[in-house]
Amino acid sequence: MQQVGQQRWARPAVAPGRTRVSKSKRRPPRSKSRPLRLLFAFAVGAAAALWLALLAWQSKLFPTATAEQLLTVAGFGIDEVTVSGHRFTPDSDVFDSLDLTNVKTMIALDTARVQARLERLPWIATATLTRNFPGRVSVVVTERSASAVWINDASAMLVDETGRQLSAIRPSDMPHLPRISGAGAPQAAGNLFQMLANYPTVAGRLQLATRVDGRRWSLTLTGGIQVELPSEGEATALAGVLQEAPEVLEAPKTVVDLRSKTRIAVSPSGLPAGGQ
Repeated sequence: MQQVGQQRWARPAVAPGRTRVSKSKRRPPRSKSRPLRLLFAFAVGAAAALWLALLAWQSKLFPTATAEQLLTVAGFGIDEVTVSGHRFTPDSDVFDSLDLTNVKTMIALDTARVQARLERLPWIATATLTRNFPGRVSVVVTERSASAVWINDASAMLVDETGRQLSAIRPSDMPHLPRISGAGAPQAAGNLFQMLANYPTVAGRLQLATRVDGRRWSLTLTGGIQVELPSEGEATALAGVLQEAPEVLEAPKTVVDLRSKTRIAVSPSGLPAGGQ
């Protein structure tokens, strides 16, 4: 897992050479207009380089490498990238999405396309790219939050409230998160947890929520109690048993079947409590 913080990438720089400067006791007076002329010349040169680079880039009259060199001279090269906001997303996945091997200038950087690639990564919910001239790109991401552990055979996967699969873990990891199982469980778990939030005495004892036939839930509570919820009206059924017969949810190793609208069926664990 990556640590929260800011990661930085920079293109290798050529070490500058050393130049000896001779000192003289007397220096000729400098013209006050000389810095202005130099600044003006630099601005004109940069503008000309930028114009030539854009012309080369758009018209394809010059090789791509030549256009990139001109854009770099004009201050449009990408020299440094900072990434922040990520914890579980590897740095390599972020930089691969930027494609810095092929994208070397601000003009070549397609921020919308890079944003889409970043937001396709499992953990990333949103990504924002900002160009900071000259030569810097800032990437800020927001990651998703794991809401449950999906147990599928012998494997386990972290999922968020929308059902998006985030990353594989060991079945014993993240013990504070609820466990779910069954086909379609990640996509339906958000509604289940939202409903159970109104019944903390049940939610606090939940050990496993199993999706049955892709249409209803079977809840395993502490004490080996199994609660069979109907495919519709789960909240009404759960509220009914808590009001009319809350003691049935305290009996160890029992199956409490709430699928009937007219009665509550209770049987010892391991025996059928009713039809599917």
